[in-house]
This record gives sequence, C-alpha cells and structure tokens, in this order.
Amino acid sequence: MNLCQNALSDKIPIKKPTEAEAEIFEKLVSMVQFAKKSGADTPVCPSRLSADRSVCATFLEELIDACILELYFPEEALSKDLQFITATAVCLEKTPKHLSEKSIREFIGHCTARGLGEKLNRLESASLSACDAPAGPDLFAVIHQEGRV
Repeated sequence: MNLCQNALSDKIPIKKPTEAEAEIFEKLVSMVQFAKKSGADTPVCPSRLSADRSVCATFLEELIDACILELYFPEEALSKDLQFITATAVCLEKTPKHLSEKSIREFIGHCTARGLGEKLNRLESASLSACDAPAGPDLFAVIHQEGRV
C-alpha cells in the first residue's frame, strides 16, 4: 500500500461489502459492461420501462448506485423504503447465469416486477428536489445526486 492509499483510507471510510454483496456488484458491473459493449441501449430493455429508464446500461448503473447507497446508509434506506440489495440478489438468482441480451432483459424484467424501477424513480425524484425540502436537504437524496459520475 502506498502513502496516498494510506492517507485516503485514514480519512475516507471505505465500506467493505460482504461476499454476497460483492458478488451482486460483480454481476451488475458485468451486465453494464456487456450492455455497453453490445450497444444494448436499444431494444434489449423491456418496453414497459419508462422513457427515462429505456437504456439498459443506465438502469443497471443506477441500480448499482442505489445498492452502494444502501450499503453505506442501511438505516436511511430502510426508513425510506429504498432497499435494493436483497431484491437485486433475488432478481439475479432468477436470471440465467449466461450473460446475454436476453438474460439482461430478463433481469431488468424481474427488477421492475419487484418494484425496483419504481424505487429508482423515487430516489431520482428525491434527488431532484433534495434542497427544496422545508426541513433542509434529505441526506440520501443529496448523496445520490452529488455522487453521480
């Protein structure tokens, strides 16, 4: 470990995911890479996704972001009914292991059937109005908005 890594790790807490959580992230990242590589921005996504969720890679990236938020802030996720990790794991279990456009389409279909698309929409809505709240900004929404790459 070099000095820069030591300095950063001393100041920025890095949450270590469990093995199961790490496996979820690995699978989702592989799906994003496949979707981007295959140009799966088009007909791969189920038509029942709303227009702003029509790009598979974007949906998967937002799901990863939401899972990371839950990983770091589990109490906040629970209090806002914005839990993603367990439902994502269930959806992955129902999806064929072989990575293909069809398996990504099935995975996203399972996600939307379990309400994850709606939760992502709620998280996005909260992010857009984060600073408008009368009691001050919503921590989860601000982190989601500011943490975008």
